Amino acid sequence: PDGEVKVRVTRTVQRITVDIRDTGCGMDPAFVRERLFKPFYSTKHGNGMGIGAFEARELVRSLGGEVEVHSRVGEGTSFRMHFPSNVFVEDQTPARLSVVK
Repeated sequence: PDGEVKVRVTRTVQRITVDIRDTGCGMDPAFVRERLFKPFYSTKHGNGMGIGAFEARELVRSLGGEVEVHSRVGEGTSFRMHFPSNVFVEDQTPARLSVVK
C-alpha cells in the first residue's frame, strides 16, 4: 500500500525524543489501549508473533524512557519515544559507509 513513514530525532539537554509517524491504516483507540502492548497478541493472523510493540516498549523502559502512541483509523500512527539524554554516549568516530554491488 501507498504511504509514508517519517522519523525525526530531537535532543535537548535533558532528553532525546524519537518520533516515528506513518500514514498507514491507523489503529482503533481501544486496540491501542488494551492490546497493542499485550505480548503474543497479533492481528496479522500468522504473520507475526505479537511481541514487537511489547519488546520495543520494554527496551525503551529499560533505558529509562517512555513510549507514547497516537493513532487514528484511516489516518496513521505516531510513536513517540522519550529517553534521558544521558543514556546515550556520542560516538566521536566518523561514520563509514560501505556499499556492496
